[in-house]
Amino acid sequence: MADFGLTKRLAGDTVLHTRAGTTAYMAPEVLGYFEASSWSSNEGYSNAVDLWAFGCIIYRLVTGVVPFPQSRNLIEYCEDKFPFPEDALSDITVKGARFIRQLLHANPNDRLTTSEALQHPWISGKTSLIRQTYLNS
Repeated sequence: MADFGLTKRLAGDTVLHTRAGTTAYMAPEVLGYFEASSWSSNEGYSNAVDLWAFGCIIYRLVTGVVPFPQSRNLIEYCEDKFPFPEDALSDITVKGARFIRQLLHANPNDRLTTSEALQHPWISGKTSLIRQTYLNS
């Protein structure tokens, strides 16, 4: 999903530097909320920002609100001073809540990759043997 005026095709180890998009859906590394590190916006960013935005979209679809309505909340979340807003996820399955949390890791290296997201049980529909046995009985 993208605003086609902002889309770019990435090849290999390409990094991006443009700060564009809707702030409530921008990943922390795009907004420059970190000191220089191996994953800061000073060195560019990868398509992990798209997974962050996807997590924000799913969170909003499930709860009706964005996960970090104020930039201060996001800054504090990235500094481990603001808890992940879990209360709003209490109405979905554990797998669904886990999927969203894994997309919204502050560190892009800890976020799900595109292929991991596609293989996640909440997306793929794969269930455990116990669940399959329960459904078949």
